[in-house]
Formats: sequence, C-alpha cells, structure tokens
Amino acid sequence: MVDRRINVEAIAGAVVAGLQAVQQQQSATPSGNPSTAISSANTPRNSPMLPSQFVRGKSKARAAAGNESKKKKDAIQSYERDIICIPHDYPHKGGVFNFPRGKARIELGKQGLIGKVCLQSWMSEDDIRAEIYSCFKKPFFEDLHFPFKYLQSAGAGAKSLIVPAVGDNFQWSAKQVAQMGGSRAVYIWAQKALMLEETEQEVSNEEKDDWLDEDDSELPFVGEARTALSAQNRIEAGNDSPCCSKSLGTKSQQNYRQYCQLIDLTRSDSDSDEAPEQTIQRTTSIPVLSNHEMERILQQHFSRVVTKEAVQRINVRRSYLLQDATRQFSRPSFDVSKLLKVCFIGESAVDDGGPRREFFRLLLHELFSASDLFAGYPESTLPQHNVMAIAQSQFCMAGKIIAASIVQGGPAPACFSPAAADMLVHNEVRSNVQLTDIVDAEVQIKMQRISNATSTDELQSILRSDDFDFRFDCGFSKPTASIKFEDIPLFMHTVWMHYTVYRVHGELQQLRNGLLGTLHLEHLCETHPNLLWSLLVANKKCLTAASLQELFLVCYSTQGSNDRMAEEAIMMNFYDYLQDCEDNPEDTGVTLDDIMIFTTGVAHVPPLGFDKALQIQFMGDERLPQASTCSLSLKFPRNRTGYNTFKEKLTLAILGSVGFGNV
Repeated sequence: MVDRRINVEAIAGAVVAGLQAVQQQQSATPSGNPSTAISSANTPRNSPMLPSQFVRGKSKARAAAGNESKKKKDAIQSYERDIICIPHDYPHKGGVFNFPRGKARIELGKQGLIGKVCLQSWMSEDDIRAEIYSCFKKPFFEDLHFPFKYLQSAGAGAKSLIVPAVGDNFQWSAKQVAQMGGSRAVYIWAQKALMLEETEQEVSNEEKDDWLDEDDSELPFVGEARTALSAQNRIEAGNDSPCCSKSLGTKSQQNYRQYCQLIDLTRSDSDSDEAPEQTIQRTTSIPVLSNHEMERILQQHFSRVVTKEAVQRINVRRSYLLQDATRQFSRPSFDVSKLLKVCFIGESAVDDGGPRREFFRLLLHELFSASDLFAGYPESTLPQHNVMAIAQSQFCMAGKIIAASIVQGGPAPACFSPAAADMLVHNEVRSNVQLTDIVDAEVQIKMQRISNATSTDELQSILRSDDFDFRFDCGFSKPTASIKFEDIPLFMHTVWMHYTVYRVHGELQQLRNGLLGTLHLEHLCETHPNLLWSLLVANKKCLTAASLQELFLVCYSTQGSNDRMAEEAIMMNFYDYLQDCEDNPEDTGVTLDDIMIFTTGVAHVPPLGFDKALQIQFMGDERLPQASTCSLSLKFPRNRTGYNTFKEKLTLAILGSVGFGNV
C-alpha cells in the first residue's frame, strides 16, 4: 500500500510539472497554433505525450479532408432522372396535362418517348437540351433540334402538369430542370409531330387479298406495322459512296442466285407445265389512292421532315440547270430538309413557291431526257447501264433529286416502267411482262417474232439464227432442240427480267438508296408503298379544257358593273382558247400544259398540291396578260377585244415568258 501511494504521487507530480511547462510555453508564444510550439525538444524526455496533442492533430486532418470533399461536391452535382416526352398532340385542357399513367405511359414507352438523362451542374442550357435530344433520336428521326417546352407539377400533391411561365431571357440550369418534378421524372412537351408508323388505319379483307401472291406468301399492305422492305428481300447497292452509305438489304448475290434458279432450264424435265404460266402471271394489284388522299399524306410528311423556318438557297442558271443543281446538292453544307428557295441567275423573282416548282420541273426534264443516266420511252423509263455513273454515285444523286422534288412541292417523275417502280419501292418485280419496257429496240423486234411463233418448229427455226445468241447472255441456256412452244412465256420472261432488272441491277439499287435515303422516304415507302409506286410509274392524266377550267377561281367585279361585263367577255374568250388548245394545239402553238406552266410553274398539279387556289384576276389596260407562279394567278387586261386579238396576245405572253420577269 505504501509503495502504490508513492507511485501515484510521483505520477501526479509529473503531470502537474508537465502542465506548468505547457502554460509557460503558451505564454511565450503569443500567436500561431499552440500545438506547433510543443515539440519533442520542449517536452521532458521522460514525460509521456499528452493525449490532447495527438487527438488535436488527427481531428484537423479529418476536417481538412471533409472540407476538400465538400468543395468537390459543390463543384459538380449530378442528377439522374427519368425523362418523359409528351407528344405534340397529347390531349390537354388549356395547357394542363394529366400525368401519364397506366396505358398512357405504356404507349409512350412503345413510342420510345421514355428515357433516362444524367444532368450535371456544369451544363449550360444548350448542353441540357443536347442530352435530352440524345434520348429521342428514334421517334424524331435524329432531329437534334426539335422544339419542346418543359413541364412542371401544378403544385404539391397535384396530379397535373403545366408549362412554367418564364421570361424571354431565362436560362434553365441543370438543378432547376432536375428539381422541376421533385423526385419524379422530368417532363417535356414536344412542339413537333412524331415520325411514327400509321398503324391505326384499317384495311379491308379484299385489300389484304390483293397483296397475296400465288404462293400464298403475304405481302405488306397499307396500315400494317411490319415493314414493306423486309431484310431478306433488300439488296445492297454496289458502291460505298457517302450518299448511298445507308444499307437497304442483303447481298445481291442471293437475289441473283434466285434468278438463276428461276431460269435454269437444265432441270426443266422435272418442272411442272404450269410453272411458266405462274412465273409470267405473277403480279399484284396496287390499291390506288385518290389525289386528295395523296396530298393529305404528303402534306403530313412534309410538315414532319421539312423545316419551313429554315431556308436553303439554291442559285442556278437555266442554261446549266442540271450541272448547277448537282453541284449545289453535293455541297457538305447543303441541307435538303430546309425549305428550298431557288434563284435563277439573271432573273428578278423572289421564290414563294413558283420558282421552286419550275426548278424541279426543268431539273427532272433534264435528268430524264438530257443526261445519260436514263433511257427508254416516256411511259417506260429505265436506268441506263452506266458503270462510270455508278462509280461517281450519279444515280444516288438522281434519287436524292427525285425525293426532294416529291416532298418539296415539285412534280413526280411519273415515267418509270412498272418493273422499275416495283424494284424501287418493293425491291422485287410484281408486274407483268411488257415488251415496251425493253429499251433496246432490236431486242423488242426479236422478242415480237418469238411471241408471234405458232409452233415448236417455227420457234426453233427462229432461235437457230445468230440474231438470238443474246439469249445466252440473258441466262436462257436450254439447247435449241429442247425448246418447245410451251417455253415461250418463260423465254420472254427471262429476257424481259434481264433487260429491265438484272442488267441494270446496280443502277436501280443505287437509285433506290438515294431515293429512300432522302427526307425519310423510306418511312413513307414502308407505311404507304402504293403511294410512292403511283408517283414513280407512268400514269399521267392528260389535262383537258374542262379540268383546267375547274382549277381556276375567277375574281369578278360587282355584278351589274361595266367592269363585270368586260370581265365576262374576257372569260368567254379564255374558255374558247382552252378548247382550241385541246382540239388543235398546232393551230394555237400552245398546249394546255403550257398554260398550266405559265400560271403555276408545273405542267400538272404536283403530288403535294398547291397551297392556294388558282385565280384569274383582272387589271388595267395592260398590253399583255401576266401570270404569277407564286400567287398562282393569271391576270388579264380589262380590254374589250375580239377573240382573235385575245388569242394572239395570250399566245405571245405564254411563248415569250421564258424566265421570270421576261415577257
């Protein structure tokens, strides 16, 4: 007991001495951290280190690390949120939306309108929008600038969404966007219609039956969700040009192998006698849409893929139209999804629709008649075999021009043979054999001789001539002695397929890639294949005096006035003039198409239709009639003249109006 007390007292004395030494050191150091003044040199060698010294240093390190992590946390904040895009046509009441739940939310998910975003505090509003755009590439066809508005909850516990009212210069931050819905998802309201397949249309059973071939294999029809361009029937183009980089199908060798199997006559003994007839008669009736229905569908497509607010200007010369247009379309900065504004060099005209329509009319005319890309007849045009043009992607450029004309208000080609239109739309032939589809006139004559043969002996006698050695190039390799009269349908089909499809297969595929790869025509082809087919195939309806008269709305003066009487006399002369142009265009020197071109810039009503009605207006005592292709108006001077004088002046105005502002 005595020894323990002595030890305790010794320890207590040492502690007191140590505390006194610390107090003395603190008084000697007026500023700074007291703990730094304590060192092993100032501490008695035999004195234990005070607990406060060690704990104080450790707590400071922890505090410093905490401050550092807090700074990092304050520097970059991340917000992961679900994002839901409300379609433009989503039902609402005065800008108040119900939260999409249940079936409505499931439907949005099917349309690809639900996703996830990661917003960070350093993001600007443009960065935030870019992150949101990346979630909805598919429903908006990779439109990275589609307009939208943010939606926020109407209040705490509310079950509706509203558009927040913000100033014109307000800039959203990542934190504000993320917290707009609290812990819920971020909601936006698209200000642009979606590019979704129109699966809600119903098709009757008769229409479905029309899309079945003789092998009972079902083909796609309008309104069906399945694509019309199935992967197994698509054929890849034979080039890797940027314009045609989008693949549209499988290897062409597979299709050619099927073709060889079809025409291989070495196994004809085992084939049934009905096979040739089935091969020849394989065709599909295409449901015909009314002009009004075509216009409605194309106008919807135009509003989805063309931005009216943005303008793409094109400068061309009439004498070098195809050359200048090709150079403009080939520019890297050229954007065909913007509204095209055409300027004819040397002419005074502001494009409000008229110059654009005339530009595409003249451009398609040069493309099909003046270039070396196409051949054939006006009602059965085919691509011309041209390896150099394929290497330079000229057919792809031609397809791009055709697509732009159809969607941007120009005329449709309406000149391809049914077989070519089948390949461009369906990627397979569904039409009957037409000898007029064969471009080579000599081959046509020879095939007509085959068609007129009446017996096997006569057929074999014709084929023994050296003039028919071309059949071997077509793949008809059956020996002449084995060919029978019953083989004529298959022989004609083989030659027809060679000259209309397989001989120009690469040209057709490159043309198809350029056509369907521009302005989302592939989507239109999938949803409405019969519409695109009708625009490509030769099916022009000739204008008549009566049909042209119905297009015009006459702006008369007040009934009973002197001007009204003069205007009625002018209209009587005009209607007589229309009838003369229909009955005897050689006498007038003017056709009904010329009158239509003089007024609108195109010879026929374009697939997109006109944005306003054609008008006939009256003006003062001018010398000649005038026309405005932009306002779609034909203006007559209010002069009392006889028919012959009226006819002479109108003919002079139409034939002398080559170019805008030139009469």
